[in-house]
Amino acid sequence: MLFDAILVGSQLFHNVEPLGGFYDDYLAGKRWQLWKQQETIDLVEIERLILFINQWRTHYENSRTTQQSLLDAIRSVFPLLQALEAENLLGVDFKRQLMPGTAVSQAIEQIFEKIASCGRRYESTGTAKIIHTINPELIICHVGLVHLWRVCR
Repeated sequence: MLFDAILVGSQLFHNVEPLGGFYDDYLAGKRWQLWKQQETIDLVEIERLILFINQWRTHYENSRTTQQSLLDAIRSVFPLLQALEAENLLGVDFKRQLMPGTAVSQAIEQIFEKIASCGRRYESTGTAKIIHTINPELIICHVGLVHLWRVCR
């Protein structure tokens, strides 16, 4: 049931979201190889990421200072991001120990909090989108949840 609802919500997103094509273009053009090692993620990629999430009016500041802060935050949680790389929403066990002393759910929370609090203001909406682009199989983007809610109600 959950899987069917997610599929319906995803299809609806692509049918009704005017920025859906931009989402597809961003993910298709993302330089995924840079995200394999923390030291290869660069400010150009971070700027593209901020421009992408701001298409949904997140108002994420896009200055060099903010870009550097976001890059530093992502690099600081990179071991957790790597450990979650193989996880997906339908098969994940959130209670499983991902690494000693850290369950999957705790790792996601630590990633979210570090990225959300790295700028001038706490940025929850932008952070959900950022983490979704890093691991779209595990983290559902906020926009997708809104459309899923509309389908299921």
